[in-house]
Amino acid sequence: MGKGLHRTAALGCLWACNCWFLPPPGPEELPEEDCASCSSEVDFELDPTCELPGTLSVEIGDGASEFLPLADGESPEVYSGPQGGRHHYVAVRVGNADSGRYDRLELQVDAYLPGECPDDGEPCGAGSYSQTLVLGGSPPWRVVDGRVEEYGIPVFMGGEDVVVQVQALDPCGREGWAQQRW
Repeated sequence: MGKGLHRTAALGCLWACNCWFLPPPGPEELPEEDCASCSSEVDFELDPTCELPGTLSVEIGDGASEFLPLADGESPEVYSGPQGGRHHYVAVRVGNADSGRYDRLELQVDAYLPGECPDDGEPCGAGSYSQTLVLGGSPPWRVVDGRVEEYGIPVFMGGEDVVVQVQALDPCGREGWAQQRW
């Protein structure tokens, strides 16, 4: 009698909270050889002898295993973890990097609640969720159509809308940044 009651209670709970309508879980852990941002052993240094004109272009997209561009107003795929947390995987595309001059880029990825980062056309300071990634070195960075791409960068949402900001820096001191509001 007890087993049937537990089964009925569990099914009732699933029905009541619509648990089967939750977004799917994210992909399994990314293989290290396919995750340029996973290694913290890579150093990034500015090169004082490097002088290149222009800035870096930065585009924020969606993607756990590839860069998927997002149209204006389009939201990324949201994943739910086993303990109820929500996150998505940010993908970044950096243009105007000079692979003939250097082989590394630094990315600062920040996430904010919308009220923490005003929409004034300027980059915001460090957010409550912040990570610095060094792309390149070993494993080498991914170059697709002349632009450096990284994907599978987890950003935790906590059930709220989020502003994602990415700032890129090359060894020559050139910068670029972008924001995406979801």
